[in-house]
Amino acid sequence: MFHGLAAACPHDESGMARPPTGQSSLPAYQALVQGTLEIDGVDCRGVPVGAAAEPIKGRTWVLLPRVDQEEVLGDLRRRALKTTLASLGILWAAATILLFFLRRHAHRDA
Repeated sequence: MFHGLAAACPHDESGMARPPTGQSSLPAYQALVQGTLEIDGVDCRGVPVGAAAEPIKGRTWVLLPRVDQEEVLGDLRRRALKTTLASLGILWAAATILLFFLRRHAHRDA
């Protein structure tokens, strides 16, 4: 069991944080046991998160700030969708204008 996991994590009777099954995906496990510094994992709430572990000199502690991936990527996904739709609209307009001029030119020659 890990001491010091977030208060949102389930706790057992002794007050220790109880990581969910499959604890190797927990950022705390990856930082403390595997020594990983840049972490993509699932926190104790089952939510995908990104974290960056930083060992504290002279201690066995690790500073582990984390952020939900949806918080980071949500705006990026919305912008990518808007950009894609705008690009498709511009492409459609350009194709329509080109087709108009090609038909006009073909009609003149006939």
